[in-house]
Amino acid sequence: LPNPIERLYLSRLGFEGELDFPKFPESLKKIYAGSNFFTGTLDILALPKSMQRLKISENALTGTFAVKVSQALDVIFIGENKLYGTIDFTNLPAVLEEFRCNHNRFEGTVDLTQLPEQLQLLYMFSNKFHGDFNITKLPHGMTELTACLNKFSGTIDLTRLPARFTDLGARDNELSGTLDLSQLPATMQWLSLGENCFSGSLDLRYLPDSLRELQLSENKFTGDLRLVDLPKGLRTLFVNENSLSDTIYIGNVPGTLDFLGIKGNRFTEVIQNEVSENLSSRTMCFINNIK
Repeated sequence: LPNPIERLYLSRLGFEGELDFPKFPESLKKIYAGSNFFTGTLDILALPKSMQRLKISENALTGTFAVKVSQALDVIFIGENKLYGTIDFTNLPAVLEEFRCNHNRFEGTVDLTQLPEQLQLLYMFSNKFHGDFNITKLPHGMTELTACLNKFSGTIDLTRLPARFTDLGARDNELSGTLDLSQLPATMQWLSLGENCFSGSLDLRYLPDSLRELQLSENKFTGDLRLVDLPKGLRTLFVNENSLSDTIYIGNVPGTLDFLGIKGNRFTEVIQNEVSENLSSRTMCFINNIK
């Protein structure tokens, strides 16, 4: 490659062959090489010290993620490769804003209490991470965290998420305990916690109006279910395949609700009041065939 060169754009061009990281010119700051067929070993340590943006997702790279990476990196996309080993999340670059390591073979525990303060987005789904899922000390400006399809266990505290948080996904893990949904951020839009082992009652009275999708299916929730005064813009609600029983109260359901999953529970009584005439035929079908 010519030197100096600061940016390299190779995304979605069908390239194949081996990426030789040590031969990148020292002047290179940004590389976009996602969605190709590149192979070879990811050599983070060989990147130019001035490298700021690394986007190499959706290739066939192998290797591990080095403990020490360039401290100038503010974006790292290495998802959908064949990477393995552990990641020290406490030693990521201080200026890092976006980190995507999803769809690899990473494993080990994850310390989410010491992430870079500038981090806004973290995609780590479809790996083999395990251990506690402590999200009580996320960076103040963080907005998205997706950790679905891992092996995280223990309880989860949803009362101390960052003020501007919008998306949280932890579906298909081994999380347990009760859920407090009363203090979600006012900006929350997507919450996916299905296919875990959560239990106790399910209180949906204090969900933020910003919420668009709530996925809580395939857990162990019990008791009544009150679908009353749900967020005005809610589009999707899944609570199917739990142990909810007795009475389901339905009232003032928003007309925006397009998907309502409530099958696989044990309701014995349905109380309906003020069901919106604007509901989709699909949602009305769910309501009319609850038992």
